[in-house]
This record gives sequence, C-alpha cells and structure tokens, in this order.
Amino acid sequence: MFEISFFFLLLVVMVVLFRWGFVALPREGWQIMAVVPVAQVDSRTWKGLNLTFYGLLMAVSVIASVAVFLVLMGSIGVSLSTSLAMIVFLFSLCIPASSLLARVVEKRQNTFTIGGSAFLGLLVAPAVVWIVNSVVVGESPGAIPMIPGLACMAIAYALGEGIGRLACISFGCCYGKRISECHPIIQRLFGKYSFVFQGKTKKIQYEGGMEGVPVIPIQALTCTVLVFTALVGSGLYVKGAYVHAFLFCTIAAQAWRAISEFLRADYRGNGKISAYQVMAVLAIVYGITLSKLLPADDYPVPVLLNGLKLLWDPASILALELLGLVVFLHSGRSKVTGALLSFHLTCDPIPMISESRKENV
Repeated sequence: MFEISFFFLLLVVMVVLFRWGFVALPREGWQIMAVVPVAQVDSRTWKGLNLTFYGLLMAVSVIASVAVFLVLMGSIGVSLSTSLAMIVFLFSLCIPASSLLARVVEKRQNTFTIGGSAFLGLLVAPAVVWIVNSVVVGESPGAIPMIPGLACMAIAYALGEGIGRLACISFGCCYGKRISECHPIIQRLFGKYSFVFQGKTKKIQYEGGMEGVPVIPIQALTCTVLVFTALVGSGLYVKGAYVHAFLFCTIAAQAWRAISEFLRADYRGNGKISAYQVMAVLAIVYGITLSKLLPADDYPVPVLLNGLKLLWDPASILALELLGLVVFLHSGRSKVTGALLSFHLTCDPIPMISESRKENV
C-alpha cells in the first residue's frame, strides 16, 4: 500500500508539472530566466550573460532522477556513499560525452545530446558497477548487485530524460515537424494539441524558421512516454522483478528514441536514419544481451521505506543540491543568446549637498 501511494503521488506531481509546462513553456517569456551583467560596454551599457530556464529544468530533471536512483538503491541496502560514487563516475563520463558526441554527429558547437550520452552510459554501466564495488566497497558489505543496479540506472534515466524534455520546450529545441507537412492521420491526431512556439531566440525559429507554426508536440510525447516508462519500471523493481524492470525501461526508452526521431524536424545529422537511432537500436540489443549474460541471482525484495530514509540524510540533500548547481552552471549559461543591459533610477535623484551646507552640518 505504501508503494502504491508513493508512486501515485509521483504521478500526480508529474501530471501537474507537465500540464503547466506544455502550456507555458512554448511562450517567449519562458526561455531566459535571468541576466547577469558581466562586462561594461560603455558608460551606460553592460554586456549580460543569459541564464536560461533550460538549465534550471535540466537541473530539476537530474535532481529528480538521482533522487529516485538513491531511493531505489537504498531500498536494496546499498549505502549512500556507494550510490554517490556510482553517480560521480557516470556523470564524469556522460556529461562531457553529451557535448562531444553531438559535435561529432551534428558538426556543431554549443549543443548536447542526451541520446548519445545515454548510449555511452549504458555501455559503461557494468564496468562502473564493477569499479565501484572493487574500489569503493572493497571487502565491506553493501556491494551493488549488478542487475538491480542496472535496473536503477535505466529507471532513473527514463525519468530524468522525461522531465528534461521540458527544458527542450523552453529553449525550442528537439522540435517536431510542421503539422501541415505530416500525414493526414498525424494531422488529425495532433492538430488540436500542437505546439506553437513564440520567440525569435528560440531554436525552432533561428534554426528552423518556424515561430508561430503548429508543430508536432514531440517533446510532450517524450515526457509522457518516458515518465510512464519510469513509473512502470519502478513498479516492477519494487516487486523484485529486476531483470524485467531493466529490460522494460531500456527497450521502451530506446525504442521511443528510434521512433520519435521520425517525427522531429531539427537537424540530426545527414541521412534518413540518424546516428542516434542507430545507437538506440544497438542499446536495445546490448541491453538484452546483458540480461542474458549477467547472473540473475535471487535478490531480496526492496524495502522502499529504507530508501526514502536514506534520501532524507543531510548528505543526500547536500549532494543533490550540489549536483543541481553543477548541471545548471553547465547547461544554463546560454552560449547562443546575448543581452545588453542599461541601468537607471526609477525615482527622483536626491539633491547633492553643497560644500557650504556640508560645513554648516
């Protein structure tokens, strides 16, 4: 009963968040969150650094996914330090890879690829588990069991990318095709639920020239599919069906990656089949192979309450805050938009006191 209540509450939070995000974030005012003056241009003007809602929402998505990861790992008796060590290893590899792979595939600067970093993360995940168990855990109890550990990562990834697509709506990237250019069936399905982005600085406009044009709400579809995947995977996990949880999340998330790119209009590299679609198919094959080769021991059923107690640890809270800050600073400082600031008084200036009056005072 406790597990049902927990996941129902998580579902309600996601529905409320998505209902707001799908309506508000395509608007122009939800791209730039704040501007920080960084250099003076002249006596009246400063150059500004734009801080974006993209970075804020990415930070929120990472915090949520890591929090769920810590809860699920803690529910099977894995310590906080061990789980955090695994997070540090994975993020140290995947965050730089998200930029590097995008540059290789798309031949452009200032862009990221979640699909590419997820593919790399899946490839190295077994090795990361082995390294953490060997270096961090050693002979002490509390080693990460391989299949449950991989299942935790697959669930956390699905949830993180699902929430993270809200960031794409804010920035106007990863956008869908024009409704008017799609098959009549697609037009009937999404004609009333299309996204219409506003703002000259959104990527859908400066790259695709589609400001004010109804497009397939592909980001919203990805949010819905992946969060549903994470919730179902979590349900399987708490019942002790670790292999099924890992396979379901891996296959569903990567299959959607391969399918959804046919509905996208942003540049994904040359050719009808993108490199990310190839990675997605390979990830499915790799995930199935892992499930067959790795030992599926008879692990105990998780105790979700133990994981929630671990999350309430002050060290967990501080780690999540620090991680969110790092992600925000990495992805929230806009490199493709700029700002010029000027400052002025909004009230009548106070008259200056003359020298003679100063002496009298």
